[in-house]
Amino acid sequence: MKSFMKIVSFSMLSFFSALPGSAAVLAASDHYDPTHGVYFSPGLNREANGQSTDRPGLWQEAEIFWRLAFLNSSNTPPCNLPVQRPRWSTFLQNDGTDRFVWFGHSTILMHLSGQTVMIDPVFGLASPFSWLFPRWQPSPASRASLPAIDTILISHNHFDHLEEDTARFFSNKKAHYVVPSGLAEQLTEWGVPADHITELDWYQTWEHEGIRYTTVPAQHISGRGLTDTNKTLWAGWVIETPEKRYFYSGDTGYSRHFSEIRKRFGPFSLAFIENGQYDPKWADDHMSPAQTVQAAADAGAEAFVPVHWGAYAMAFHKWNDPVRDSTALAEQRNIKEITPVMGDVFTAASQGSHWWERCSKP
Repeated sequence: MKSFMKIVSFSMLSFFSALPGSAAVLAASDHYDPTHGVYFSPGLNREANGQSTDRPGLWQEAEIFWRLAFLNSSNTPPCNLPVQRPRWSTFLQNDGTDRFVWFGHSTILMHLSGQTVMIDPVFGLASPFSWLFPRWQPSPASRASLPAIDTILISHNHFDHLEEDTARFFSNKKAHYVVPSGLAEQLTEWGVPADHITELDWYQTWEHEGIRYTTVPAQHISGRGLTDTNKTLWAGWVIETPEKRYFYSGDTGYSRHFSEIRKRFGPFSLAFIENGQYDPKWADDHMSPAQTVQAAADAGAEAFVPVHWGAYAMAFHKWNDPVRDSTALAEQRNIKEITPVMGDVFTAASQGSHWWERCSKP
């Protein structure tokens, strides 16, 4: 619900708070306009994608915002979701097996080749205010309980992917941030040392102790308020160890970029693909479950984990619609989907389960 809901809610709400400055001026590219200092998704054609070309007007935006903020309680789970406290001794084993923990929504922890990598760490608020999009229940683990983090990857600057409290927590730690173009300024304002941040444009790479991190295209938007829309870049990530390749889609609409990523980097041992917070009104920027499964196939994923669900109600679909529908479609197409319980340690060889069915209304 990033495209629309975040334009609506975050733009309206962050009107009252200080905003980061503009991104540095860069050369023109197929996704950056230096004249206006904004990024864009190349080749985006709503009409060609079978989507409405009509953007909601101001009053429609206000109505949607009101419904999302105050009339969306039926889209939350009717019971507490199962959560596993991560078994760090298992997670940190150096036995040649890469391991992962999903914290809900898009927060992922990885132990790869002896290094610990975290993606889009958000432990609390997914908006500027505690009453807007509250987390359904606490994260499986607190920031303070985490093992030492070597690298933090950020996909974009929306509140449900970039959390100020988390950035301030890591500001005096050893973790190195690798982020899309334009995000360093915000992080330094929160206390992260400049020499702990690397900015990358699409298809640029940073390497650390044998692991390569490459930003790849996504079809999305950015912004935390009224004045910074699309001033910073958004991205997915390809992570390459000496033995394996992994892919994180970031927030994105469906397009041909998944096939291009496969041509350049695939296939992947495991992919983490956005699946949730979708709606026809912001279909350019978030995928339906059918598109999620297709994206996993396009990217050449040997298995995929659906993310961007399980923690917040940021769209109008039922809380478990994304995983219920993607699981059925993946099973029909014989595509391996892994659906771990939040906090559980898993590998690319793990099997999925239908744990969410234990918390479904009859």
